Amino acid sequence: MKGYLKELLEQQEYDVYAHPGELLEEHVARCLGYFEKIDGEKDLKGILARYIREKSGVADPGLLDWAWQMFRDIVTSHDIGKVTPEFQRQKMKNCNAPHEVLLDERARH
Repeated sequence: MKGYLKELLEQQEYDVYAHPGELLEEHVARCLGYFEKIDGEKDLKGILARYIREKSGVADPGLLDWAWQMFRDIVTSHDIGKVTPEFQRQKMKNCNAPHEVLLDERARH
């Protein structure tokens, strides 16, 4: 895992769960593994390339790369809200989550 979610998880002073018994980092890795498996079986990037070409009328590799990264980011970011201490305490019964919300510096602006 890389990027913003990894940075956010590294800032936490407690384990962050996606589901009871499954850390968010493990969940994201599992979801990304499923995504890659489906891509390998169905050629999702090829499907996306055809869709972009049909809708835009051009075969732009830069646009395809951007859109493909967006799809991957959706997979890796879909549960980002589970990082919040309130979710961890209430839904995951994570008593180690703090009672105050600690915001990333970028979220304060």
